[in-house]
Amino acid sequence: MKFLSLCLLMLTILGCATNGQNVTCRVGVQQSLIEDRIEQVLGGSPARISILALSAGGEWGAFGAGFLKGWSSTERFADHRLTYEIVTGVSAGALLATYAFLGKEFDDHLEYFRSVRDDDVFRKRLFPLYFFSSSMNDTSRLREYLRHRLSEKLPGSNETILDKVEQAGRNNRLLLVGAVNTKSGLFESFDLTKIATMKDPERTECYAAALMASSAIPGVFSPVLINDDMYVDGGARAHVFIARISDLIAMKRIPRQQRIMRIIVNGDLAPDREQPKRRLVPIALRAVELMTDQVLYDSVDRLLDERHVSRAARSSSTGNATPMTWDTRFVYAKNVPQQCQLIDSNRRKGVLFFPEFESCLFDYGLKLGKGSENPWETELPSRPPLATPSLQE
Repeated sequence: MKFLSLCLLMLTILGCATNGQNVTCRVGVQQSLIEDRIEQVLGGSPARISILALSAGGEWGAFGAGFLKGWSSTERFADHRLTYEIVTGVSAGALLATYAFLGKEFDDHLEYFRSVRDDDVFRKRLFPLYFFSSSMNDTSRLREYLRHRLSEKLPGSNETILDKVEQAGRNNRLLLVGAVNTKSGLFESFDLTKIATMKDPERTECYAAALMASSAIPGVFSPVLINDDMYVDGGARAHVFIARISDLIAMKRIPRQQRIMRIIVNGDLAPDREQPKRRLVPIALRAVELMTDQVLYDSVDRLLDERHVSRAARSSSTGNATPMTWDTRFVYAKNVPQQCQLIDSNRRKGVLFFPEFESCLFDYGLKLGKGSENPWETELPSRPPLATPSLQE
């Protein structure tokens, strides 16, 4: 009897570990409607289209948060922080995107990213539960934080952050975050400005679920069920994105006097140089680290490639698409201070979010954002070309 009771208890625990909460989102999810919404935004502002794209990066999101805050405090450059018509984000960038979208009045919220701890984001599961769960960690703490932050009244106001996002959406602006649908394997966008038009509590649940989906690192954080589809971190496909915006401009022949794209890369675009131990787990982790670095590099490179001619224009055989030019620049953690590197090297093993390192990255981004030198880059740091074996008869 005791053995049976123990088995039932374990099944109950395992069931709690594996059951995910399905969130129903009536709007903001269907991809064809999101493309229609993008066309609507593009057609509503004939003088200029501006896009701000925020990349994935985990705890390196602290760099992007600091840079956004520093960027707000200076107008030394033509690139001072604009009100962007379209803002996109993936993973850490998705969590930053709402504040970047709403503007410098919400910069105080960026301070959260200076000191995030593991305990703020997730609770570790017991090792035996790994084999019966969808991830190693339970991220309900992050979900609760997002619910609270999105639904609380702003100081001196009866409005919430979601009310502000809804208002911006009605002013012909667009906020998108990206995640990967595990069934189709495709990268999909969530239209947060459309989700913000729903009524509470549905909109809070759906908005939080979209942010959780975009940042659900496979295996590490729980995947998110939305409309019975399972989603994981958008970084599995692309670390930064602009949807099909440039293609739609080209195909629909939407005129523009200015096309501005700014990219904030939450990383240093350089993998650590280290030799893993000759053991299964260290080698596998090193391989994942290198693949993640390459996806980030390629994702930024793909957006830079949009500067001259859209893919639609390159591949069009009808001649209906038109060439287009973007003013595209990006910023990244190019010269991470030695102090930050030293702090990172002294972190406790297994810690994902290290506040001392995040604070250092935040301060570095802050200084870079409001510094006297222009931080924006136009070309990626060079890398050795991939080796191509010669063909011999």
